[in-house]
Amino acid sequence: MILRYDDIWLGQLTAISERASLLKFQENIALIIKSILKSDSIARKLYDEFIVSEGSEDLLIKLVNYLLEKYSESFKPNYIPHGKQKDEYIADIIQILASAEA
Repeated sequence: MILRYDDIWLGQLTAISERASLLKFQENIALIIKSILKSDSIARKLYDEFIVSEGSEDLLIKLVNYLLEKYSESFKPNYIPHGKQKDEYIADIIQILASAEA
């Protein structure tokens, strides 16, 4: 399981933030990432490699950097909780999504 017990609290807080964004903007970071993974074969390959690696930090960083390089404008600042860096929050979402698929 990629998401360790210490990270369950992080997962819950992130889910609350994502739900709030969804209610307020009808979109959130998780939906954006899922959409990208459906349409971008490079992102999907990196994501699948991340899952198979059981959470390699290097692969996570590579995926986040790819997403930010190619889709930065999609990750609107108001979708990121206050006090979180964009790259950090995207990494959190990826880990949560991957744990559901692992």
